[in-house]
Amino acid sequence: MLTSAAFAFSSVVVSALATPLGSTLLEKRTPPACAWNSVTNVTESFTLLAVGRNDPPTLTPLALGELDAFQPGIRIIASAASLSKNYGTNFTMTDGAMYSIPVDGSGGVALSNYVPTSNTLLEFTASDDSATGDAIPAYCELFNTSPHGVTYPYTLAVNADLDDFALCTAPNNGKPVDVIVFAPDSGVTDPYDASSCVPVSVQVLHDCC
Repeated sequence: MLTSAAFAFSSVVVSALATPLGSTLLEKRTPPACAWNSVTNVTESFTLLAVGRNDPPTLTPLALGELDAFQPGIRIIASAASLSKNYGTNFTMTDGAMYSIPVDGSGGVALSNYVPTSNTLLEFTASDDSATGDAIPAYCELFNTSPHGVTYPYTLAVNADLDDFALCTAPNNGKPVDVIVFAPDSGVTDPYDASSCVPVSVQVLHDCC
């Protein structure tokens, strides 16, 4: 069970709750404004790890999964252990756009499909194209020296923001999934329960080194 933390509600989620995420209401094309100590191209495969900001930190491997409330083909970043089906744990990044490396039988890559704003999950669209696709530049890999920079020096950021990620429980029709939320707010109960959120850093772990 995730411990609670307080956050404030936003009108972005009110509109998002009326329809599943993946709608054209979300910002689609704004390129990442990355900090000087970051990159937007990572050609080698990497995985993602949620590192809790409490001491000692919790370590939660992340993967692509689904929520029942979302449109078919929409994937989200979540705790691998909480997913009933894992659509992939490895990614690459090109000009800030993230691409999944599919697991066998997953049906192609998944592409980052919007720039996260307050109260949004990290959303991807499944694609039958096994190579590329219309991915949205949304992320940066930032070289970070705190709080976990010695062990995990590379951190995922939205624009230059690496501090507003949280791991929150999504009720998911009685099949809870622990999802990554960007800048969650209090009062939200769907698609995630804000009372369950704990702040995390999303660390980038390179397979090569």
